[in-house]
Amino acid sequence: MTELVRGLADLPPRLVLDGELVAWGEDGLPSFPLLCERMLHRRPGIAVTYMIFDVLEHVGKTTMHMRYWQRRRLLDRLDLNGSHWRTPEAFDDGEALFESVKIEGLEGVVAKKLSQPYRPGERLWLKTKNRDYWRYPSEVDAAQRKWRSAASTFGTV
Repeated sequence: MTELVRGLADLPPRLVLDGELVAWGEDGLPSFPLLCERMLHRRPGIAVTYMIFDVLEHVGKTTMHMRYWQRRRLLDRLDLNGSHWRTPEAFDDGEALFESVKIEGLEGVVAKKLSQPYRPGERLWLKTKNRDYWRYPSEVDAAQRKWRSAASTFGTV
């Protein structure tokens, strides 16, 4: 990844992190089209930020067995906020956060259970999507096409 986003080479060593890249629009909000331009079309002039959600390994030792609240506490102590990466704030009031997300026109909210360990390959998080987000209708359509395709393969349609 560092060959595509050189600034990530400056992250502290001996960490395995979970997060996602975000490109920011002129309005200060995440822009998926800009991220695609940056990563798929390799346009280095579009700045991206690595938003860090979880720490899976610290100084060569796995943290995946730890509960999320313990991993999050470690992540906060690491203070991973640099010019190319950031640890977003965690919130306790999901309903209030989701209302703010809708007002701002953001995609949605991702939540992890505080008691969960990290299990590779398992989706132990929940994403609540904003139905007013501009990409939501196309995502629903794609999911329906995938479901119809799978159902017709098994003769259930």
